[in-house]
Amino acid sequence: MSRDPQIRARRHKAIQKIFEEGYEIREQKDLVKLLALEGFEVTQSSVSRDLRDLGAIRRNGLYELPGDNLEWDSFARILDYVKGGLTIGDHMILLEVKRGSAGLVTSIIDESGWADVAGTMASTDDKVLILTEDAERQANVLKRIPYAGAEE
Repeated sequence: MSRDPQIRARRHKAIQKIFEEGYEIREQKDLVKLLALEGFEVTQSSVSRDLRDLGAIRRNGLYELPGDNLEWDSFARILDYVKGGLTIGDHMILLEVKRGSAGLVTSIIDESGWADVAGTMASTDDKVLILTEDAERQANVLKRIPYAGAEE
């Protein structure tokens, strides 16, 4: 697999087109086959990185890509519980949530299969810690949780 940024960008566009055309991607190997039909030589691990980079989530056994009109009904519910938040370095986001909702918020995030989130932890004092692998993934999370980037 080429690490050339231009090839990577073309591959990402091809992946987005595959999803836009309505293909149901249950396993990464399905996407490997579809990309091969488009002329891309890829491995499962490169597709895994591509899906991560594109912010893919896995819901109900299918991969989905985020979009401007993506409705994550259960995921969007967490915004009702978030009161504020702050970033901690390049790998963590600490959310302040409504009383008693930390467990629920972490469950919703974990069940979403959000590729940018490495893990979550709920505290007993209405805080949720979101762990990411790097600053880029942290920024992707902050785009989806608008209150997390600003301290109260």
